[in-house]
Amino acid sequence: MAKEDAKATEEELKAEYEKTRSDQHMKAKVDHIVSWKKEPSSQDTNSAKVLATKLMKRAKSGEDFSALANEYSMDPGNQNVKGGDLGFGFKQGRMVEAFDEELSNKEREIMVLLNQTLASMLSLWG
Repeated sequence: MAKEDAKATEEELKAEYEKTRSDQHMKAKVDHIVSWKKEPSSQDTNSAKVLATKLMKRAKSGEDFSALANEYSMDPGNQNVKGGDLGFGFKQGRMVEAFDEELSNKEREIMVLLNQTLASMLSLWG
């Protein structure tokens, strides 16, 4: 089909927009380094926060985030090979609430997120 022949009606455009509009909000590319215990003590939580903060400083000073993730992440699905990469299309509602709250960031940001069982350093791209 020639480029000139590829025309959509207004109804087709609206239908496609409605079909995909929920995917247009709250997407990000996320890399992470995670540290957790199933039932952490306050000492475990503090240790995880200290480590995540140190790693965040190293990443912000230019050290390779992927290398840090491969070495330090406790996420069994993301250790040693993926460099913390969770991929594109990371949408609200897929992970813990703290992740969802940060997905609206439009620029790259490296941060430490904490909840009761999870200390995570994230590198986000909107």
